[in-house]
Formats: sequence, structure tokens, C-alpha cells
Amino acid sequence: MLQIREERTSRYGFDPATESGTLSTKQLTNMIREAEQGPFYTLEDGKRMMQQWREQRLNR
Repeated sequence: MLQIREERTSRYGFDPATESGTLSTKQLTNMIREAEQGPFYTLEDGKRMMQQWREQRLNR
């Protein structure tokens, strides 16, 4: 997860999920196009991933 965040930060100049900043219209359009490519998860997959995340946080 950290690697994905660092990659996104290097690609866009900031992490849109956690940091403030401004985006140009072109940057936003590129991010949306990239997101439309996936990956997409089913509801069950999402719930399973959230449960694993919670368990990892508790085991720290």
C-alpha cells in the first residue's frame, strides 16, 4: 500500500488521498481515466480486504 502511495505521489506531485494541493483539469482528467481502468472489486472482496486491514491494525 505504501508503495502505491509513493508511486502516486511521484506521478502526480502529491497524494490526492491524503495531502492538500491543487490539481489542474488535465491532471484530474488523467487520474479519472486511470481509475476507470480498474482494478474493480466485488462487495465481498472489499469487505474481506477491510477485515484484513482491521486485523493488521489490531496486531501491531
